Amino acid sequence: MKKRKPIIAVCLLIIFLMILGFLSYIFFYNIKNPGVNKDEFSNELTKMGETIYKDYYYEVTKIDKSDEELTNFLAKFKDIGLSFNLVELSKYSDENKESINKFLISNKKCSKEKTMVVIYPKEPYTKTDFNTEVKLDCED
Repeated sequence: MKKRKPIIAVCLLIIFLMILGFLSYIFFYNIKNPGVNKDEFSNELTKMGETIYKDYYYEVTKIDKSDEELTNFLAKFKDIGLSFNLVELSKYSDENKESINKFLISNKKCSKEKTMVVIYPKEPYTKTDFNTEVKLDCED
């Protein structure tokens, strides 16, 4: 019986140290990698979507189109919107890619394909006439 007490004490000490190590890891990991706030990321996605729409999509779409043709084309998307998921947004610029990767490191359960910004063109269908919606597909 006397030999069992030191063995039990050593086992309990090992379990305590393992738990202490695990809790320390979680604490220090969260200090180094606090994550990216979803509201902040939604704002960033909105800006990314607006930039892509104004500086790229709208400019490319208006090439070889009259004002009427451009209006008719964009009117098709007023209800369904133009969707840009994380994969597409990250291809647009290194800055977008860096911001998206930073978010995904701390939110691994977010879908790159289903998390997106949707641009809804609206009348009079100029470069700055649109609404945005961010759709985050992340598990909590």
